[in-house]
Amino acid sequence: MPELPVRPGFNLNGNFRGHASAIRFVCCNAQGTCFYSCDDKTLRAWRPSTSSSATCEVLHELVFPSYQAAFVTAMMSTPEPLNSLFVACLDSQLRIYSEKLRLRSCMPWANGQVRQIVYNGKRDQIITAGSSGVKSWYCELDYEACRSDVAMDLHSIPRTKDGEIVPWGFGKYQHARLHTSFHVPGARSIIPRTFQKADGNKDSSPSSQSANISSADWCERIVLHEGSQTLFAVFMGSIYGYDAGTGAMTMNFANLHPNQIITSMVYAPANDTMFTATLDQAITVWRISGNVPQKFRQLGKLIHHMVGDDPDQPRSLLTSSYDGMVTLWSADSLEPVHRMRLAQVPHGLLRVGPDRAVVHLQTEVKVFTIQHLYDLLLECNSVPQVLHRVNTGLILAEFADCSVRLLDVGSDRMDKSAAVTVPQLSTNNLLCSACSLTRRRLYALLSDGSLHVWQLHPNPGAAPTFLSAWTHLQREQCISMDLLEAGSLAIPRSLPLTEYGTVAKGAFIPPNADPLEQRVSAVILNLVLGLDNNSGCVSEHLVLGSRLGDILVVDADRGGSIVCRFPGFKHQGGVTRLALSCSGPGLRRPWQRHLLGQKSSVAGQKANDVGQQISDEDPILTLVVVSRNYMKVWDLELGLRFMHAAETSHLITCLEVSGSRAFLGTATGSVHILDLYTGRPLAASSSLDHMDCVTALSPSLELQHVVTAGRDCHIKVYDFGKALKRSMYVGCPVNAVAFLNVAGDILMAIGKRLVIIESHKYAYILHESGGDHLQRKESIFADIPKSQGNVQHGPSPRWQDFFIPFVPPPCQEFLPHRPSSGSSQHPRSARTRPNSSHQAQEQHSSKRSSITNGAEPTEDDRPLEWQDDPLWFIRSKDRKSAAEQALAAKQRAVREQKRKALQEIARSQPYLQPALIPHQTLSLQSNIRTASRVSSTNPSPRVRITEGPS
Repeated sequence: MPELPVRPGFNLNGNFRGHASAIRFVCCNAQGTCFYSCDDKTLRAWRPSTSSSATCEVLHELVFPSYQAAFVTAMMSTPEPLNSLFVACLDSQLRIYSEKLRLRSCMPWANGQVRQIVYNGKRDQIITAGSSGVKSWYCELDYEACRSDVAMDLHSIPRTKDGEIVPWGFGKYQHARLHTSFHVPGARSIIPRTFQKADGNKDSSPSSQSANISSADWCERIVLHEGSQTLFAVFMGSIYGYDAGTGAMTMNFANLHPNQIITSMVYAPANDTMFTATLDQAITVWRISGNVPQKFRQLGKLIHHMVGDDPDQPRSLLTSSYDGMVTLWSADSLEPVHRMRLAQVPHGLLRVGPDRAVVHLQTEVKVFTIQHLYDLLLECNSVPQVLHRVNTGLILAEFADCSVRLLDVGSDRMDKSAAVTVPQLSTNNLLCSACSLTRRRLYALLSDGSLHVWQLHPNPGAAPTFLSAWTHLQREQCISMDLLEAGSLAIPRSLPLTEYGTVAKGAFIPPNADPLEQRVSAVILNLVLGLDNNSGCVSEHLVLGSRLGDILVVDADRGGSIVCRFPGFKHQGGVTRLALSCSGPGLRRPWQRHLLGQKSSVAGQKANDVGQQISDEDPILTLVVVSRNYMKVWDLELGLRFMHAAETSHLITCLEVSGSRAFLGTATGSVHILDLYTGRPLAASSSLDHMDCVTALSPSLELQHVVTAGRDCHIKVYDFGKALKRSMYVGCPVNAVAFLNVAGDILMAIGKRLVIIESHKYAYILHESGGDHLQRKESIFADIPKSQGNVQHGPSPRWQDFFIPFVPPPCQEFLPHRPSSGSSQHPRSARTRPNSSHQAQEQHSSKRSSITNGAEPTEDDRPLEWQDDPLWFIRSKDRKSAAEQALAAKQRAVREQKRKALQEIARSQPYLQPALIPHQTLSLQSNIRTASRVSSTNPSPRVRITEGPS
């Protein structure tokens, strides 16, 4: 089953409906395996069923005398080794039952009506609160009477590890004795009147006290903090603290809530914090300093029950309110973790360890398992909108307040921030951002088209420095961006360079060069990429998509100058999303080679992607662009060739590229995976997709899986074949999601919180192994070899490790030969130049004759009229003869005359414009230099992606 059987939050484990009247008390044993519930007439022991259903089975049952309603006034269970059930009854008897509801002891005591009992395990005492006040009792053992009973089974008496008899477990030969009385200011208590019976015993029956019970104000609520041995007595709106051993008052919090009644309280001495709940107000958080409480904060509303998970040091609070809402709060962040609404108002709450909760209603008891699927990482001031994994443990996060933050998950800082940019103080919102580790820069694209550049610093938490604002890009109206990081592509040896490290004018690729060198050179020449002679690689570039449908390549090392542009969409609209696919041979980021142990480079060898083998025929650099519900794939190697197109039924909301696949998410919840080389979507059922809009997706090339998030409150994990592996319900819509590391941990944004789902909580499933029916755990990532790609699975690197001095790829064939200190000319450009105009004309005429005769152009065949065209070598392959050129010029002239004539008709007769002037004729010819590079010889058919019903 891909769906996790347990959802985060409250999962119903058992529902007991064995009572016909209202339930008064509920408790459980120390192991949490057996529960006890009591109504007016019966006491039942039951447990949840081990099957998948939420049924319960009754183990034992005890019926009270029918002539006494509400015979039990208080009930409590004790931990090991006693494992007994203490019951205070109306007949002024303290009864102790075993786990099977068998009577062990019945002791008379003069304690009136007991409303609450707590057990002090450190002193082996019980503390009661009721009509007789707050008192502590100890057990007195009668050894003399026990020796005279020869029928008593001594082996049934519970003992400690040292062989000593456990108090309150000596059967009928024990007595409850008063130890200490606690004086509660303002509370009234009734001292039972005893009289001598005819047989010499004292009678303290309720009938003799009934005249005095109703006129007293009792203290009925007590809380014992066993770690500090502090007993809290809750009376009206005040709380008093006592030493549990001596009875001396140590805390006096009188009138915390004037004119109100405190229903419950939780004490956390490690944080000097106290939580109180009243009938008509919310939870109040108090900071106690010098035994003086100071009001800190209020949580929730209309809360009448509250319990903590640990009596000594609570880490979470469970509350219930009058509207049926049950909420789990974090005691540290004071934020709600899980919520649940019931059809009835809860009458009581009980915590069984940190992961179980018991809620009893009118006539039924519900047992819930609290599943913590994710752990809180960070509580933010603004809503996280985008999470992008930069490297292992390093996340680029964008927030609703237009700020950008680099999160170092492995950092010891409280905010986990490696760098934080201040919100863009302008009227323009943040559209997208990108991070460069090689140049230590952060790029932020605003809604007006301008781009802000920030300088990062190696010191963790240091604020980045604002470098510049590229306002000249505003006229381009850019709305999307992706980064081609510096050092991603090495400069081929055969590419001629000038002494300044730039591509020489009229540069061409010799036909006898290595095929991979030709392909890398073609990418550099097509996009007119700037080069870095010091590192021997291309400089840093940004690929931008405009609102008009154009795609721009910007050199980030040269002040954001535009080096290339071409049309991405002509009529569909703006480029809303774009992504670069760096999956071909030779394209690898330098920090990936350093941190992930990659040994791939731009050498003639094939590049090994993690989990996928890339051939030399695959494209080196692919660009995927999206406009509304259209997607196009461009090959940036062979003349900016348009490869494939796809169309979805609804708006595309997410786009990510990993390896040779593109991942799309739509507004209706569909998830599509397309092969970039064939343009075909992977056939898979759409019934396993999201039921609402896909808000984010994040592929992992190392894990060969993609995680998606939607507004349907689900997180889904697919493999690269579109097979659903996991579907996790998280309880609320997810804004963003990303794989955190190669182990499979998931980071997601829920509201203003960043939470982590560890891989061991969702990746492992149970399988039956063989005929012995033993269950074993198997991970969904088990089929991925850990050694593939030489990925290091150790601890996450530190923030300083991400900033490394850039080292060129270890490939001698692609590294440029740097000139010596005495040389001023690049070795590869040190060729013989013509020294006179006569020699230049003679060399030029020989070049023209060799190309015109059909010979393949070589390194020296560089026509002078094509010196300004970096793509002249590609165009020279299609060079036509003089007659063909003259015929083509004549055809162009005829077409120009027809175009002018049709434009004249359109101006004179505008009503004939739709019928007479075709759309292709009216479209203005772009003055973009590279617009003619789009290949129309073998157009790829458009693939329409159909989506199933959501």
